[in-house]
Amino acid sequence: MMVLTQRTQALHNAVLGSCDTMIAHRLTAPADQEPVKKWLKANVDKTTFESVSTTLSSLKTGSGWICSGEAQVAELRQFPKISTYDNSATPTGDMADQQVKTAAVDRDRLRAIIGDAVKQVESEDPARLRAEIARLTAELAKPSRGATAESAAATAEADRRGYERGFWDAASQAKVAYETLKEQVRGTVRVLADSLEKNIASEKLELTQSGSPVAPPSASPSPRPTAVPTGRAPTRAASGDGSLPGPQQRIVDAIMWWNVMGVPAPSHAQVGFIAGFSHKSGTWATYLSRLRSSGMIEGRGDLVLTGAGIAAANRPGAPPSGVELRTTVLGRIDAPLAKILTPIMKAYPRGLSHAEAGEKSGYSAASGTWATYLSRLRSLDLIEGRGDLKAQGWLFP
Repeated sequence: MMVLTQRTQALHNAVLGSCDTMIAHRLTAPADQEPVKKWLKANVDKTTFESVSTTLSSLKTGSGWICSGEAQVAELRQFPKISTYDNSATPTGDMADQQVKTAAVDRDRLRAIIGDAVKQVESEDPARLRAEIARLTAELAKPSRGATAESAAATAEADRRGYERGFWDAASQAKVAYETLKEQVRGTVRVLADSLEKNIASEKLELTQSGSPVAPPSASPSPRPTAVPTGRAPTRAASGDGSLPGPQQRIVDAIMWWNVMGVPAPSHAQVGFIAGFSHKSGTWATYLSRLRSSGMIEGRGDLVLTGAGIAAANRPGAPPSGVELRTTVLGRIDAPLAKILTPIMKAYPRGLSHAEAGEKSGYSAASGTWATYLSRLRSLDLIEGRGDLKAQGWLFP
């Protein structure tokens, strides 16, 4: 198929995108040159693009560029003049008059060739249809001759049956829609109930003042190092004799775990993740306040153990390997977050676009839950980046 126009700016992009070969004659308007230049950028090299685009406005009459992306051709050609009757030629004084006559149209022969198409056009002619509608409307408006009480009763009965059937059809559809909605609501309530139960269990665990510390992942009790002297005298609960309450012990152990990993001052999110607490909860702030009061930690931003905190912390036997660390992380987050984080970690140190990460994890990057999941991963310091998504470097020690 060939597309010919003197106004390339009026061509739809879908048409330009379907063209494999282009012949461009002189184009003086920048708006008409722009679509040609866009096509050239996508189909020829930079040198050819410069050669063609800089000469579009000065091409001689009858000359034009022949360009093909598939054949990698870009040639300036002079096209021959029209040898048949040229009704676009500029008239001169010595030119003889051209009498161009068209052949008579044999309508009957055309009808025979076209066949039923003519009948279809005639049957769909708007003017004819409007006239037919007007005629039928007038017929209906006339009093019916010979109408009887029996026919009127039959009509009323037919109307009643029609209304009744429509009512029950609508009722049946409404019932199906109601049952579907009810199941959806039940599923949502079940999910919320499970989530609430987990949160309650977590809060109970945090508030339990247990005497036995809960070690973070890969941690095993070992002899505590000698406390580094500080200017603050530790309280009895911070004396390193194992008397720290359970939640506070888990936080101190988590900071030590990060220290062994080579992070001297981990963030709240990092420590909370290893300790199993939400670093945005009110109880988290309460635990940190108690640890500061007892001389176990320092810092309002990143968290640093004091000498007493080092003495009280359970030191892991050995830092986990990178694979063990990433496996531990994936095991401590919700399943949707783990599905999204897995391909992002596999791509490290390269990042993934939202579309790539969504495709590899089985989620739609255009959904509202996608943004929620990414926000949770960022709050846990597991990913970074707003454009391409990249795993945090601490996951790859």
